Amino acid sequence: MKKSLLLVFLLVGCHDPFYVPPLSTATSSIVESSSINKVSTLNNELLHSEYLYYQGRHLYNNNKKIETIYHTSSGIELSFMGSSLSIQFDIVGSGDVYLRVALDEEILPDGQRIKVNQNNLSHNLFSNLDNSEHHITLLKESESTHGLLSLKSITTDGYFLPYQSKDRLKFLCLGASGISGHGALGSQGQGWSSNNSSSL
Repeated sequence: MKKSLLLVFLLVGCHDPFYVPPLSTATSSIVESSSINKVSTLNNELLHSEYLYYQGRHLYNNNKKIETIYHTSSGIELSFMGSSLSIQFDIVGSGDVYLRVALDEEILPDGQRIKVNQNNLSHNLFSNLDNSEHHITLLKESESTHGLLSLKSITTDGYFLPYQSKDRLKFLCLGASGISGHGALGSQGQGWSSNNSSSL
């Protein structure tokens, strides 16, 4: 049976001050570029290259040289050869944005949780790994209401590998605060915050 579904992945938060207009009908993509051997830092136009697979809506800002990931559950997948990985973000807004990172065989929502805000833009995600091939998935737990998040650079002590396409089921998800995990981690009577919300 042939699988030929169009991937459109869209999760909509509530009362969104950071609305980004529709970018395209295909919301997860691998963007082709000329192959470069042993690239150790993804920044500028390389954020929009074959080394990264984007889940959800994303937009490259040519002026700021950053790649914006928008809705909750949006993010990236990548593979690299090396023992460490670090990432630098850019953010618009004063709130906290939470992301979850899965390494190799981990499956989200398992994995490391990181918090990004104006005072915490650089993260050393992994260090002292086996100096071998690794794969990560990084997805945004928070709603777009909490902050407009962008990737500024990703660095390894080794080099990045071109993303290998996978055969996977593809779904269209539409919803508002409930499907975005609005307060999903909180207890009864607790007010909503970015810390107690997760779409994963």
